[in-house]
Amino acid sequence: MSIWLPKPHLSASQINGFEFCPRKYYYNNIEGIKIVTPALLVGKSAHTPLEAYYDSIIDGESFSKRDAHGLFLKEFNKHRSIVDDWLGKKESDYTHPAIDLLSLHIDSIAPFIDPVKIEEYFELDIDGIKIVGYIDLQTDKAIYDHKFRVKAGKPRLDPKTDLQLSLYAYYTGAKKVGFILHWLEKKRHSKRLVPQAGIFTGERNQKHIDDMKDAVKSTAEKITQYKEEGDFPRRENPRMCNTRNWTCEFYDRCWKHRRKTERKIRKTLQEIDKPATYIDEDFGIEVMEEEEIDLPF
Repeated sequence: MSIWLPKPHLSASQINGFEFCPRKYYYNNIEGIKIVTPALLVGKSAHTPLEAYYDSIIDGESFSKRDAHGLFLKEFNKHRSIVDDWLGKKESDYTHPAIDLLSLHIDSIAPFIDPVKIEEYFELDIDGIKIVGYIDLQTDKAIYDHKFRVKAGKPRLDPKTDLQLSLYAYYTGAKKVGFILHWLEKKRHSKRLVPQAGIFTGERNQKHIDDMKDAVKSTAEKITQYKEEGDFPRRENPRMCNTRNWTCEFYDRCWKHRRKTERKIRKTLQEIDKPATYIDEDFGIEVMEEEEIDLPF
């Protein structure tokens, strides 16, 4: 089967995004629509001071919590104008919890980490399919990926089976992989949200690697199939495909004007004769979004 992809590569965020909803994958990667949500901005901005903090440890330099807070706010303010919708909240509703989570990380997580590499770019070839990505944090014993969620509820990620971590393990040869999760937790009988963070690890063996390779090939084949069929169907999710609380940023396009949208998709796919124009993933930052989707900024 000849494989067609809209970009010259796949990444963990693309594969996870396609699995979550092919229609959303289409908007992001074929039409090239990148809607920056507050959660995406917070995650990208929080990765930058963590990278600088662990770089300072490797280089034997000083980088305080105050420095981390300042760098976070600098990154946040630099990109804040491109957020389309603050979802009825103030910017401080995102920045204050994020700063608390950064402080918690430096106080409670960092003392147990002995970094050797930060933000390493990698490329893999899996049956002719190019895979690219960045590894957030490596030690002599394990590799880790940071995830931030500035809302109540621990992210539902399983380090024992996650595809992204399997890609990291395949590239590095590491057996131990994990997530460093940051989230907010609501205390009983109180509206106060308390910052939480923890390291959650798993092991990788050959079966995990084989399953990851199968998932990569299956995703590439389904993308090719949907392109040939002229549609990337939506995968309905009651928590996302609604107008209450948090709604998918493509809700209007996908649901309110669905007949017009489906006609446009067919026409767009029929006219494609080369990879679509898109926003490249040079940042390499994968960020926790609603329903645990990883999206490149």
